[in-house]
Amino acid sequence: MNNIPFYTDSPIHPGIHLKDTLEEIGINQTDLSKRIGMSRKVINEIITGKAPITANTAILLERITNVPAHFWNNLQRNYDLNIAVIEQKLNIQQDFELLKTFPVRKMINYGWIPEAKTREEKVYHLYKFFSIAKLSNFENSLAIHFRRSIRESYSKESIFAWLRQGEIEVQKIKTEDFNKSKLTDAIPYFRSLTNKTPEIFQPEIITTCAGAGVAVAFIPELPNTFINGATFWINNTKAALLLSLRFKTNDHLWFSFFHEIAHLLIHKNKNSFIDIDDNMLSPEEIGKEKEADEFAANILIPKELWDNFRKNKLFSKAKVLDFSMKIDIAPGIVVGRLQKEKLIPYSHLNGLKEKYDWI
Repeated sequence: MNNIPFYTDSPIHPGIHLKDTLEEIGINQTDLSKRIGMSRKVINEIITGKAPITANTAILLERITNVPAHFWNNLQRNYDLNIAVIEQKLNIQQDFELLKTFPVRKMINYGWIPEAKTREEKVYHLYKFFSIAKLSNFENSLAIHFRRSIRESYSKESIFAWLRQGEIEVQKIKTEDFNKSKLTDAIPYFRSLTNKTPEIFQPEIITTCAGAGVAVAFIPELPNTFINGATFWINNTKAALLLSLRFKTNDHLWFSFFHEIAHLLIHKNKNSFIDIDDNMLSPEEIGKEKEADEFAANILIPKELWDNFRKNKLFSKAKVLDFSMKIDIAPGIVVGRLQKEKLIPYSHLNGLKEKYDWI
């Protein structure tokens, strides 16, 4: 079993080794009791596996048997560990039912956890991934506080797995201390990247944001999460921004990116924001999400320019291309805005959107 401590189902108590050693040197239990200064009852309990060999006893046994104290200590330690592993194996088996609710195959395919052949291995790898002792503790696995209500049709296990992988990724990224001014000043540059390919804009986003104290990670979506992005604070000087590429098109990706940037810039309290579609939000949360939406929309397409453009009754491919060129934005972003505001059907002009795939 990969990375799982070796154990046997029938561990040998160190008292058995002591019995064999005494026979070899010709000392019986009564003699040992007199020589070591312990009652015969205690000696018998050690030999029969009912009592442990303590560190103090190991030192005394070394003087009598000439077997080093660390040998006896190691025998006892390994035996105790083996017993604990057997007990934990039973606990792992109790988690088999809950195991079914986790997107294990996807997590393996993404390389988040190692390949596993048995249910024991899968459970063990999830323990390591979430840094938990029981699968039922997965909701306590995040450093961020996430207690938002989730619809029953959503997978809470998948949501927490996605967030946990995000935590793991952003913790690897070195950043400067968070600087609101630097992040604000970088917005025009981020906007200019909308016409670039992922090979260009992804490392630029990561590097530039790191310079402003924000660790950015692109985390593939898991089934039934419906997550577009998330922001949270790792500590007082380092923020995290996660993107899922859920819809796999440039309009959604860039809108989500600037939406998350808005949370870091305009919402002063260092709260976590998990942007999930159709989530059960409080009135306060709804207000903050609307603010972030407006921020993202106006950064991508300035309000005055958009108001003038949307006066057109017919939005042809040529008009969209001309408008996007004038404002130096990817045409797919214009299409996405038109669709969102129901100025064109969602089936129109999708050829102008850039589609992304995870590699």
